[in-house]
Amino acid sequence: MHERLASAGWYVCVNDDPWQHHFGEDNYRAANSITQTQWEDLLRKPFFKIAKQCKLTDWENIMPVAAVEYASLLGWLGGSSDS
Repeated sequence: MHERLASAGWYVCVNDDPWQHHFGEDNYRAANSITQTQWEDLLRKPFFKIAKQCKLTDWENIMPVAAVEYASLLGWLGGSSDS
C-alpha cells in the first residue's frame, strides 16, 4: 500500500493528534518521502490518515476527481490489482 500511495501522490499523517487537518510538514508528509521504517511506525499508531491535496482553482471539478481517487482506494483495499 505504501508504494501505491506514494506513486499516486497521497499524503500520510505523521502527527500524533488525529484532529489536525492542515498540510504542514508536521502533520502530513508526501507518502513518497516516508521511509519503510517510518511507514511501519505509522502503522503502529492508534489511527492512520491519508489525504490528497486539491487546488482551489480545481474546485469545480472536485467530484469527478474525488470519485476516481476514492475508487482507486477501494480497489486497493479490496485487493484489486486493476487500480
